Amino acid sequence: MDPRRKKIYIILIITCFVLSAGILGWSFLSTPTVRTPNVSFRTPNSVSPTEASGSATEGFRAPSVFPVTQEFHSAILESPAFRKLHPYSGVSVEGELGRPDPFRSY
Repeated sequence: MDPRRKKIYIILIITCFVLSAGILGWSFLSTPTVRTPNVSFRTPNSVSPTEASGSATEGFRAPSVFPVTQEFHSAILESPAFRKLHPYSGVSVEGELGRPDPFRSY
């Protein structure tokens, strides 16, 4: 091995060891102090299931991406573009199963 290349490899290896030791030392020495936050938990007002499943909360307006009603409109099923679609037809793969031994070199 070329002495110049050997010197470069030794410098790289020593640099990696020094950086690894530095990172491990920093992670052990800089452990954060654990503080418990003073959080008060509130219990929400109880709502009966009939009230929850009823109308939406006052003042809340659903975004335009959500349907306003829970009805399913089947107008798309009667549209001419939908009626032009072809029904699904299965594909037959008989006789097209590939080579008998795929790992043998041909």
